[in-house]
Amino acid sequence: MAQNVKGTVRASDTGEALLGASVYWLGTNIGMASDLEGKFDVYRVKGYDKLVAAYVGYKTDTITVAEGVTHIDFSLQTDNEIEAVVVDGNLGNYVKRDGILKGETISFAGLCKMACCNLAESFENSAAVTVGYSHAVSGSRQIKMLGLTGTYTQILDENRPIMMGAGAAYGLSYTPGMWLNSIQVSKGVASVTAGHEAITGQINLEHRKPTDDERFFLNLYFDSELRPEINVSSAIPLTKDKSLSTVIMAHGSLDTASHDMNHDGFSDMPKSNQINVANKWLWQTSDGKQFRWGWKVVNENRLGGQMGYKKDLYEEMVNNLESNTYGSAIHNRNINAYIKAGIPVGYERTFTGDPADAVQNNVAMILDYDNYLTDSYFGINTVDVVENSMRFNATYAHYFTQRSSLNAGASAYVRIMDNNYVQKSVASNGAISQPWDFTGKSTLAEPGIFAEYTYNIEEKFSLVVGLRGDYSMIEGDYYNDVKGKLLVTPRSHIRWSITPRTTLRASAGMGYRRQN
Repeated sequence: MAQNVKGTVRASDTGEALLGASVYWLGTNIGMASDLEGKFDVYRVKGYDKLVAAYVGYKTDTITVAEGVTHIDFSLQTDNEIEAVVVDGNLGNYVKRDGILKGETISFAGLCKMACCNLAESFENSAAVTVGYSHAVSGSRQIKMLGLTGTYTQILDENRPIMMGAGAAYGLSYTPGMWLNSIQVSKGVASVTAGHEAITGQINLEHRKPTDDERFFLNLYFDSELRPEINVSSAIPLTKDKSLSTVIMAHGSLDTASHDMNHDGFSDMPKSNQINVANKWLWQTSDGKQFRWGWKVVNENRLGGQMGYKKDLYEEMVNNLESNTYGSAIHNRNINAYIKAGIPVGYERTFTGDPADAVQNNVAMILDYDNYLTDSYFGINTVDVVENSMRFNATYAHYFTQRSSLNAGASAYVRIMDNNYVQKSVASNGAISQPWDFTGKSTLAEPGIFAEYTYNIEEKFSLVVGLRGDYSMIEGDYYNDVKGKLLVTPRSHIRWSITPRTTLRASAGMGYRRQN
């Protein structure tokens, strides 16, 4: 069974990654150019085992790749007989011309240009996404796309939907920018395979991989107020052929400074501290199977309100209302675990006669669990929420021809909510009354099926037609019976490259967002 061969091309004297190096199989015209980090990923051609790397100003190198080997690194020596000047450029943000949707990619080089960053701060140089603050009391942030807030934009973590439910308000702060390899942003309705929520657009996060060549990465940050932040990442291959590997990522930040730039007596942003740890695993077999699993834990505290407010003033704020003390405290904790599997089905087929064009049907499955807890108060009002979410998705990809394929599958999503929102008020006699509360348990369940057909003529024309159906049900303490609704989501996309410099794209469809 043919496999991809991955690796890097670097200069032997400096170790510098070579951008745009040609990597191809000797005796064929099948290959590719290395990317910004010198990485390549070429399809293994049956009957050919000599891989060539060539770059202007360096001696061409040829390596024999034995059967079963999936990783090769080239170290090219300088060719002293050639005098050449090579100018390398790092693309921070760029638009992919060949995508069915007009998508913007923010590369790792672009993320490094940010002074600090979590996900909310990673779009400062993006033309597609606008970033802003929701309000100063909680410190939660929001993004905007096509003029609508981020709740209408679907955010994926390596194609797993995230930031749903109560955790959506703070989720943008829980992905450090230095954990990411890239961010892909697309406007408008997206594929039906990921769900019905993408209304204004979709943002997909690509994290550091267990197979990365960078064994250890350390990032330290201090701003003008000496707010410290640390990010650590370490990719660890556990076998020589990298069939089993893992990556460990950790983040810590502390903000103890209070600011009152508008002199209203209230802190402009809450003080905060955050600890964030994640671990991802990859196991890939020689017959093309891939299994990925991992977990992530976030613990965060925020303290805001009047300048000088401390947690030990809470009792005074509640019991002695004449003190005019106001403060807020937020404790958020998030635990996530997932399993992903990709399994080839049947035999490889080639419709063109070229081994490099071989395709194979496959099945992909995702099982995701998320536990979110918030324990907070805003003045004398309290907000306590516990949510448990589970998601399952199974997709079968079938290739009719080299140009046409069908993705079909089923999904299920369940969110169990335990809410405790209590609002209080002060009567004319100074007594505290409770005007209303929203306390109780409820469950949201959404089983669904989907299908998406793709017809693609490489570099010329693409057509995608998809249809999704979900039955959304909710029941709980606020409902006398189960409230169900059928959500039908049709979507279609077309791309036509009229000339090498002119591409026409169009998309149409529907999306749904159900808030509870």
